[in-house]
Amino acid sequence: MAATRLSRPELTWLFAHELGLQVTDLKRFDGRKRFQKLIYLLQHPPFSRDFGYRYNLYIHGPYSPDLAADGYEVAGAPDRFERVTHTYRLKPQAKQAVDDLKKRFQKNAAWDSAFLEFCATVHFLYHHTYVYVPARERLELVRRAATGMKPHLSQRLDECIAVLRDAEMLH
Repeated sequence: MAATRLSRPELTWLFAHELGLQVTDLKRFDGRKRFQKLIYLLQHPPFSRDFGYRYNLYIHGPYSPDLAADGYEVAGAPDRFERVTHTYRLKPQAKQAVDDLKKRFQKNAAWDSAFLEFCATVHFLYHHTYVYVPARERLELVRRAATGMKPHLSQRLDECIAVLRDAEMLH
């Protein structure tokens, strides 16, 4: 019997579910934002789970229209995606990447979507927007840009940078 190949939305959902998200989370803005930021972070080293989603920087941080469409597909077919989570399991290496991301970004078993948004934005600025700026100058540019874009989160900038460095996502 041939192995069943999961679609990209199914595979992405399997990871999101392992991260603690529920199908009903994708029916609310905050849950969809959390979904976007967690998958964004999971796609980058050291986690490196590339689902093929590409991102642009928007008001609430890195955003992938394709991931949004897949999230709406999950929300629109809850029974199908619940079957996926009951039928399939992540391989140990993939599970380890999820556990590592949880360890670094999850506080007290809850995801802070504003903090995830800020960290994903800082990461995006560092690795995409200012990638050609020398490293010694890049972080200062990222600090200024992130503070200007998200002044309501600026008091958490040092915490965000520390978490990203601890996760080996900034160098």
